[in-house]
Order: sequence, then structure tokens, then C-alpha cells
Amino acid sequence: MKVGVIGICGFGRFHAEAFEELGWTVAAGADRSAELDTVTERFGAQPYRDYRELLKRPDLDAVSVSLPPRLHPEVVIAAREAGLPVFCEKPVAPSGAAADDLLRIVGEDAPVAVGFSLRYNPAYRRLRELMHTGQLGRVRAILARKCWGTSTPWRLQEGGGAVFVKDIHYFDLIPWLLDSEPSDVCAFGGSFYHQGPVEDSYQLLMQFPMGATFHLDSAWWTLPVAVNHFEVVGDRARVAIMNEVLHIEGEGARTERPEGERMVLAEIRAFTDWLAGAAHRPPGLVEAAKANRLAQQVADRLRSSTQ
Repeated sequence: MKVGVIGICGFGRFHAEAFEELGWTVAAGADRSAELDTVTERFGAQPYRDYRELLKRPDLDAVSVSLPPRLHPEVVIAAREAGLPVFCEKPVAPSGAAADDLLRIVGEDAPVAVGFSLRYNPAYRRLRELMHTGQLGRVRAILARKCWGTSTPWRLQEGGGAVFVKDIHYFDLIPWLLDSEPSDVCAFGGSFYHQGPVEDSYQLLMQFPMGATFHLDSAWWTLPVAVNHFEVVGDRARVAIMNEVLHIEGEGARTERPEGERMVLAEIRAFTDWLAGAAHRPPGLVEAAKANRLAQQVADRLRSSTQ
């Protein structure tokens, strides 16, 4: 089986490594980076400066796409017009409306999977199991802090922003953990650290119908440190995830380090197994559109808070 990787010099190289580990041939790679020849040579892949030329190859069985979000819709549509299954990084589009348009054009049954890798993280999969088997009791709060720097220019330009690019994972993960969509969203923030056209820091509070809340402190800041924290608080136990270890306090206090494949390999395996008819459908355009709609609510609240 052969795959073409569009955006192979960025995060796409991790896609390429996963496909290769699963026995696929990385036959082609497209990028505009000066590193293109070096990266494609490492995989023995044919380099392309124009992804449209890559899509003309008759020998590909699938493509993966990892580009700035503003470019994802046109590339996914072109790949589907070429008859190719697609694995696309999140988010599939830079706005809620653009994701809905993509879903309408391509169709919800199209062979497109989206890289919501936290669903495949062993720690979060175990956390979901604890939540759904009642071992935490009734969930009261989910608290996250995700603050770090960035050196990627497009993340701070139009079409980027912390909400869609960095935190879209949460807008898929939290409803997945709770099996519920939020009933209310409140957010405050803007461009504080970089003074750019998109938000780089904000505070978010979501409320869910069963009474649970999600609080996120997010930033692409200028400080020389990174902070990552995630915890779930129930009325029987609290779980904090640190370095892939679950620290459980309350009833049955203990630590757990769930075993499993690294996230990118696991999500690519889910995609390839699905194409082979050996697995359930992974998250696709329907789930991606839901996450984008929720992200759009947050972005709209941020805009209204600064007016």
C-alpha cells in the first residue's frame, strides 16, 4: 500500500513515520519547504512542490494532509476528487462555517479521517473508562491548563489562533469524555503576548447539561516555559494526568500508567485498519465539524469580549 504525504516537512513527517511503521510505502511527499528533498529522501519518496502533481499519481492508495488549517479544505476536496481516501490533521478548516462547507461538499460518508489524536492517547482512553464506569462518581469539573510558546508564524496569523489550532483537541475531547455537548460557553481573552490578528491567550468556561464544567486556561505566551495540566474531579475521586500517568485521589487512590501505542501511530493504524475493513470508522468530517462549531462559539465569545 502506498501513501502520499502532503505537508511532509511539518507534522506530516510523523504521519509518514507511522505509515512506514505499519508497513505502508511513503511513495510521495509534497511541501514548499527547503527541506523537501532531504525529508523525502529519508523515506525514499518522490518530492513534489505542488500537491496537485502528487494527486495525479495513479499508484497511491491514500494521502495524509498536514498543512495550515486554511489550506486543508481545498486539499481534502482535491484529494477526494482524485478518488483518494484522506487522513487530515485537525482542524480540517479554519472556522466553523468552513468545516460545515467541507462536510457538505465532500459528504459525511466520504473516506476521510481526522487527527484527533487525544482519543488514542492511552491515558485519556483510560480516563474515559474510569468516568464511564462510575469510578469517579458524578463528574463536577474538568480543568485544563495548556500554555506554551510557539515559533510557527502561521499560528499567529489569520487562519491560525490558539482556539482552532492548539485547542481544537479539547473541543473534540471534552464532549467525547462526557458524551455530551455543552449548554453554555463563556470566554475572555485576545492577543495579549504577540499583539497579532488572532487570539494567543484566553480563559474558557463551558457548562454541560449534567452539571459538569470545563475550565481551560490557554496561551501561546512569550515565557520560556511550558505548562500542561489536565484533571477531572468527581464526587468520589479526582484524576490528574501528568506525563501520561493517571494520579487518582479519593476512593481507590493510586497511580496508573496505561500501556498503548503512541497517539499518532494509533490514529494512523485506526485509519489504515478502517480502509482495510478491519476496524470501526475513526473520527471523520462529522466529528471535525462538531469540534469546529464549538471552537467557533469560543472564538465568537472572545471577539464579543474585546468589543
